[in-house]
Amino acid sequence: MIVMDKEEAKEVYEYLKATPLFTYFEDEALMELLQDARIIRCDTEQRVIQEGEVGPEFYLVARGSVDVTVSEGDREVFISTIGEGQFFGEAGLFTRVRRTANVVASDGTVLVAIGRPFFLSFLQKRPKAGIQLLMLIIYSLLKKLRSVNQELAFERKFDIDQEDIDEIIRGILEEQ
Repeated sequence: MIVMDKEEAKEVYEYLKATPLFTYFEDEALMELLQDARIIRCDTEQRVIQEGEVGPEFYLVARGSVDVTVSEGDREVFISTIGEGQFFGEAGLFTRVRRTANVVASDGTVLVAIGRPFFLSFLQKRPKAGIQLLMLIIYSLLKKLRSVNQELAFERKFDIDQEDIDEIIRGILEEQ
């Protein structure tokens, strides 16, 4: 990972300003957000988050994409791809919890890393922009929760419960 200089940060500002995530942000608030954030350019596939670690930052994908995986024994299982204008790792802003997945950036990806101390300070100094950012984080978390709930409902729909198993066994025993 390479931390970008302020000139490259201007380019990131222009890009982010054009994304739906920051369309309604005041220019000064977005500049302040980027000035105190780490702008990271990934030259090769780079692990940004390691499952199980604790981290106080969340990340915005300014350019490129990241893949999310979880470890299952000796292999990694693909979960999703997070693209430009989206973010990840937001739980790290609110609590000291272990990361639940691995995140690997593809070549050329540019990330904006925002740490907990700065985020809390930003909320106090820029309440309007802070509330906007919090609402986007909440919306994102609700979308993730809805997706997980739908997946669980789908899985449960096809699960065989104990009554089904008992009926199958009774049927086999009666045939004998």
